[in-house]
Amino acid sequence: MPGTGIDGFLKKSVIIANAGIYDLRLHHDDVLVPVLRKWKVWDRTDLNGDGDKAREELGEFLEQLDAAATKFETRREERRARQAARKS
Repeated sequence: MPGTGIDGFLKKSVIIANAGIYDLRLHHDDVLVPVLRKWKVWDRTDLNGDGDKAREELGEFLEQLDAAATKFETRREERRARQAARKS
């Protein structure tokens, strides 16, 4: 991910994600999935055993990323709701 060499990147990336600017959901939905669709990764029929295995591993990774994105979104919304309740 761009920026990983920046000092304090992890903390900054969490702040950015909590603000909804760039997070796992956006990375999954707006970067990875469209690129893989454009490359027709799921439609290819010319892969050998190693290629098929790599595609399966990629699919598993995307499923895990999607689950992690959903979990993060849920937690972020819960945090926002708690913060809003404290302000009320």
